[in-house]
Parts: sequence; structure tokens; C-alpha cells
Amino acid sequence: MRSVSQLLPGSIEAAAYAGLSDIPDLLPKRKKLPLRDRTGQQRRLTGVTEDQGRMFGGLFNKAIARVHEEADKREGKFLRRFDDINDSRTYQQRWDALAELIGPLCARLDLAQLVVGWLDKNGKMHVNRQRKLCEDSGVREWTLSRLLTDLERAGYVRRKFRRIFHKGTKWITRVTLHVRRRFFIDLGLGHELAEAQTRKRVERRTVLGVAQNNRKAAFTKEQAAAKVRKDSHEGAQRAARRKQQQQQGVDKVEYKRAWTAAWVEFAQARPDLTGRQRSEAFAREHPHFAIHPDSLP
Repeated sequence: MRSVSQLLPGSIEAAAYAGLSDIPDLLPKRKKLPLRDRTGQQRRLTGVTEDQGRMFGGLFNKAIARVHEEADKREGKFLRRFDDINDSRTYQQRWDALAELIGPLCARLDLAQLVVGWLDKNGKMHVNRQRKLCEDSGVREWTLSRLLTDLERAGYVRRKFRRIFHKGTKWITRVTLHVRRRFFIDLGLGHELAEAQTRKRVERRTVLGVAQNNRKAAFTKEQAAAKVRKDSHEGAQRAARRKQQQQQGVDKVEYKRAWTAAWVEFAQARPDLTGRQRSEAFAREHPHFAIHPDSLP
């Protein structure tokens, strides 16, 4: 059984995040952001390029053509699971939205992992946002959300949601869109997808290997530069200590010479004092010579 301290939130903000917002007087009041009207926003309407269409035996071109064919004719040849997710056949609006989305979706799809995103030359994966798909396809954001929900129910896509704290100010949600192999299999392109994935995974391993070698080389270079900086710093410290020791030696010689001259002058001026009395009187008259030269480090 858990203790009470494990059940209670650690702060008021944590209680609000956990849904315990029944104390509005203690919670900080935040201004709500106004809703943005994107209905009049200009769309880019970009899709698969000619080079992407010719790659892997025209995999993307075939997928786009078959989705458009099924959306136009509704003969049940492809994507039967998407057509049978409801008690009745899927609405034509969903098929039209899928036909508009398939081009930008294929253009932004990483075949090695079947993730909507791209791998840069440094081996870092960049996930594409759903809003970019809307801008490229002309599909409204709410229409895309409903379409992805239906595709997820059909087993063709999978959305992975992550909550991250953005720039230390607010919580935001990041969605990673994964396309399942079943989508291409139900389009009759399972064999082409397997070949394309094999080639893309080889390319991915090559890119990751090059990126790893670059990181190792950069790390080695940084280590060498750090060693040079450390040796230079230690050399400067040794030179400073050596100079300080030399200066201390010079100061000690000067102090001994000045102390001897002052002592001789004092002894000649006060011949009546001897022994300890002479030393005490010299210390009173010359307080800056309180230390005997033989006692210096």
C-alpha cells in the first residue's frame, strides 16, 4: 500500500496537470491563446517529385495511382480494411481526403522505418508535423485528424503521442506518424515495399555509419584541442609559479640586505644595548623588519 506522500502531488501545478483543479483561487490564471483561423491560408499542394516517383520501381507512383483508383471507382480492390471500419461503407469524403493526402504522405515517408519524417546527414531523425501534411495536401486539419483516426482503426497507421515541456514554459504534444506495412500490402505492393525497405535500410546504415565516424572524428579532434588547451594552461601556470619563485628569491635578498643595513646602523647608534634588549628596541623602531632574514621561507 502506497503512503500518502506518494499519492499527493508535489505542487499546485502538478495537481492541475493531474486533474485536481478544484482549488481555482490557488492556481495561477493563464491567458488563453486565441484560436487561429486557417481556412483562408494558402496551401502549397506539393507531393511526390519525379525522382521519388521513379525510385524503387515506381513504388510511390503505384501507391498513389491505386489509392486514387479506389477513391474514384470504389470497387473494393484495395484497402478493404479501410472500407469496412464502420457498419456501412466508409464515407466518400474520407476516400477523397486520403486521395489528397497520399501524395504528400509518400513524399515525406522514410521507407527504412516507415515514419513520416527524414534522416539528415548527421544521422538525426526529424519528425514531420501533421500541419505540414495539411499544407502540402490541402486537407483541413480537423479532416486530417479524423482521417488518421479511421486509418488507425483500420490498422494502416499508428500515431505515437509524446508530451514534452517546451522551452521550460508550457507542455506541448508531439505526434509521430508511423505507416504500417499492411497499408502497402493491401495496395498489392508488399513485394515492392520489402525490396525498397531493404535498400533504404542499407542506405540508412551507411548514413548512420558515416555520421558515427564523423562524431568520433569530431570527438577526437575536440579531445586533442582540449589537451592542447590543458597543456598550454599548465605551462602558463608553471611559468607563473617559476616567475613568482624567482621574484620571492629577489625580494628575500633585498629584504636581507635592507635588514642588515638597518641593523648595523641601529647597533652603531645604540651601543649601550646588548642581546635581547637590542633586538626588542630594533623591532620597536623598525616594525617593518619584524622578521629575521634567517626565518624567511
